[in-house]
Amino acid sequence: MIRTLALFYLPAAVRGYATSLNKIILIGNVGQHPEFRVLKEGNSAATSANGPRGVWSFSVATERRYKRAGSNEWQSSTEWHRVNQYGTQAKPQFADRWIQKGTKVQIEGRVSYYKNKKGRMYASIIAGM
Repeated sequence: MIRTLALFYLPAAVRGYATSLNKIILIGNVGQHPEFRVLKEGNSAATSANGPRGVWSFSVATERRYKRAGSNEWQSSTEWHRVNQYGTQAKPQFADRWIQKGTKVQIEGRVSYYKNKKGRMYASIIAGM
């Protein structure tokens, strides 16, 4: 089987509007209850009217199903994704109330890459509202 990647030519009139896109949509199961970490600005915690500003973090598992070449048996593999949602401890309120381990969720956001202190590259999903 030949798999092709669809490439589209953008006319000159459209090129200025759609130069690039970083968007991801995940549908999967939550792997752990969301944790809230307060962001530090300088030596003190960042705050707003809704409480301390920070990031909600949790993992989402997605499953990929496929058939190996020459086999009629379905195989599956699980991939784990780190999801971060920035906001306050009170907002987004859904993170602490409705997202539990095992909950089926749809996440829309963007992919962000970063390096740790040892230089290892990581990816995380920055969820958008």
